[in-house]
Amino acid sequence: MIGTVIGKFLLATAALGMLSAASAMAVPTASPTGTPTSVISVAPLLIDVDARSSNSALRLTNGSDRPMAVEMTVYRWDQPDGGDQLVETDAVAISPAITRIPARGQQVVRLLFLDPAASSPSREQSYRVIIEELPDASVVSTGPQMRLRLSIPLFRDSAAAKPALTASLDDGDLVVRNSGGRRLRLFDPRLQTAGGAAVGLTSTGPAYILAGQGRRFAVAGDRRCTAAGARLIAASDMGPVDVAVADCSG
Repeated sequence: MIGTVIGKFLLATAALGMLSAASAMAVPTASPTGTPTSVISVAPLLIDVDARSSNSALRLTNGSDRPMAVEMTVYRWDQPDGGDQLVETDAVAISPAITRIPARGQQVVRLLFLDPAASSPSREQSYRVIIEELPDASVVSTGPQMRLRLSIPLFRDSAAAKPALTASLDDGDLVVRNSGGRRLRLFDPRLQTAGGAAVGLTSTGPAYILAGQGRRFAVAGDRRCTAAGARLIAASDMGPVDVAVADCSG
């Protein structure tokens, strides 16, 4: 059913985000004994589509010596409660949705935006393309097969859109909101007190703050509030980030 929440996607499946969006990546899958059984590369690792365009594409390359069947689904990507959720959508068509890639072969996958009202969005639209390897009956296994699952970011935006961050503390979490029209990807985010001391966050890996949404970061230690003058410091895909953290109480 459209609008059904699929669930919070795990950053482990989105570890792709730690690599260059312009490069392809070889991903091995493994048998229950840990022996690699297949390798696939995907390019690009991030799809950025101008709002004036209605289509894009992915290229999948099978680097193994056996055919590989995969299924691809596009989900809308939201951050309603400061975490990531994938929601079913019919706004983007993908073709072919299921394909069998020959050994050492390639497959081009087409993406088509179907909503004409979204041809000039004031706010970037965020999606994830989930690529899942299908079971292979020809593989002899003594246990369940470990299969490929990739999560590729897909954005459709206006080139003029910019992010706009605010930060505050809420019940021990640092809440970073983006009221702008474009996502921002943070690297190594941390709190810095007015005196310059660093306050760690329990998660400091790369993190997207989607347009019009926000993300929560747990603050290390008992930090339900912090003194006035604290700031969010981070690197990002658009340069250094230095944002005042709103005063709080309690």
